[in-house]
Amino acid sequence: MGSHSVFKGSYDDPDYSEPESDDSGIGPEPIDSESESEEEGNFSDSHSRTQPEIPSGYRARKIYNVLLYMGSQGVTLADLLDGISWGDEECTQNAQLRVARTQLLQSAELPGILRRWWRPPRPQGGNKKRPQGARVVMQNFALECSKRVLDEQIERLSASFDSPAGDDVKEDHLTAISIPKLVDQSQRLAPDLWALCAGLARSESQQRRSPKKKSTNTVLVVLAMFSYSRSHRRSRLQKLFAIYFKFRGLSAKGFDTLHAMGLTMSNKWTGNAVGRISAQSMAAVRRLMDLYPWLLSYDNLLIAFRVFSQRINKRTLHGNGTGCTVYIRRSAKPLSSTINAALQEMRAQGMANPLDAFDIYELSELADSRRYPHIIHLILRYLLDAPDFDFTTYDGQDSAILEKPPFLNQLPFGKEHITLQYLLGTVDIPEASYEDNSKLINEWLRQLGLDSPERQKKIGLEQVMAWVGDQLTVDRLRNLYRFRAEDDNSFQRLDWLITPPGWLHIQMAFANSIHKQHLGTPKGRGLSAAFDILKRRGLQTSQTEGPFFHDLSETLHIIAEAQVRELWLEVGHVSNLKELRQRSPEQLYSMAETIFSLHASNHALANLKRKSVTD
Repeated sequence: MGSHSVFKGSYDDPDYSEPESDDSGIGPEPIDSESESEEEGNFSDSHSRTQPEIPSGYRARKIYNVLLYMGSQGVTLADLLDGISWGDEECTQNAQLRVARTQLLQSAELPGILRRWWRPPRPQGGNKKRPQGARVVMQNFALECSKRVLDEQIERLSASFDSPAGDDVKEDHLTAISIPKLVDQSQRLAPDLWALCAGLARSESQQRRSPKKKSTNTVLVVLAMFSYSRSHRRSRLQKLFAIYFKFRGLSAKGFDTLHAMGLTMSNKWTGNAVGRISAQSMAAVRRLMDLYPWLLSYDNLLIAFRVFSQRINKRTLHGNGTGCTVYIRRSAKPLSSTINAALQEMRAQGMANPLDAFDIYELSELADSRRYPHIIHLILRYLLDAPDFDFTTYDGQDSAILEKPPFLNQLPFGKEHITLQYLLGTVDIPEASYEDNSKLINEWLRQLGLDSPERQKKIGLEQVMAWVGDQLTVDRLRNLYRFRAEDDNSFQRLDWLITPPGWLHIQMAFANSIHKQHLGTPKGRGLSAAFDILKRRGLQTSQTEGPFFHDLSETLHIIAEAQVRELWLEVGHVSNLKELRQRSPEQLYSMAETIFSLHASNHALANLKRKSVTD
């Protein structure tokens, strides 16, 4: 245990040294073993047979005389120590004996005496083995005392590791578990037990080599396993580990192995706990959905059912299913009960007055006026972020005209604006057809408790729901809406359903369109030549799988940055971006507007087309 000892205090004993490796084993041993290289008979008997040598030293002579007198009185040293140590009632009550007992037990020499009894010093000037002393007796006694002390201390930890059934898988209970707090409690309530485990976990040589490396977590887990072995109620860490390993995909055999070692709960308990967590989460999401706006998204998924044992049907199977997530915004304004009717009215107006090309153009012009400051700032950033320009040492770096414009519609942030996410139960419906999507609508409503006639009526008359997915999911839902146009009521007609576009797939389709229109050839000025210069492999052919969209999007941004910086050189009539450091912030802003109007806008593209037709 290192410097930690059962004897409180520090004693310097010149005759004591640490045990050597060849005879330092500790363990219960029989007491009837014989003493070696030392005669330990009755002093009075030996005195009666032979005349012992009288010691010459002052201290030894005094002790010798005391032993002679004890022999004449028929008292052995063992009788003396037994009587002093509460041997009988009279020895306990006698005042003189009580004073002597107190002096012995509180003396500074007592720890050294006990150490020498356990490991007597080797005789000087000889080759005899070290006397055995009281090693066997003291080791057995130390084990007995240690077990009682450590048993008492490990029982003090019961409250720290206690996890009664019922609330053990609630969110606040699981998230309240703090490893540093458990470490502090264990060190405070069981200091000797902690010191023993820490000393066994790391040797003194390891501590000297790596003083910063700690075994804190190891000791805590060991104590948790000890407590769990005593009572299954003391399973706070085991339940936390079981839930963690469950969602990390640990197999049933893995759970059985770790449970047998006392590290986690059993596989059966873990499965039941996940079921209870799911039920609690479903109850929470249903309660929150009645209070705050929410939306739902779902998509297909592929689950591999793997086989780890020998069997006839040993091939891995892949199951097609669907997963769903509910998103809740607690800071969003609740929708009114008339929102459904307002939606139907807007849809009717839209069908009577559909958007034409001119309306779309006007909307684009209106959006351009809002986007204009941000586009100019983006063009500026391409220059300011260039290494040659070195914006950090630019004289006008504090100019307000170079600051980022305010956001158009910035999303709020903060703890109160955190979006809550809840996973619904995965279902074995593949989302492969319109019928599958119709089943999924009913399944999600069933899991959310919205499938009763009363709730369906309320949904059809008073509520709207946004269901989000990829473009395939959105197309299927929109077509279902068309197919059910003549159903009996608004719920069955899906009048309450809002299907935002699948923006990710739209972005991917737009990127593929740019790729197809501007690919060109490696010898020309299209994207193909840029791909070769940038050494971007795998972009010459459009793909729908893999990282193609990510790589293409990243490359297009790099190409745009390079082209805009080239335009800075052209508009500024300079050969290096470093020369633009001499321009004022106002001049740079004006040049950015020129780049946008003449080279990087819809009007610039139209003028370029007209010029090419004229030529």
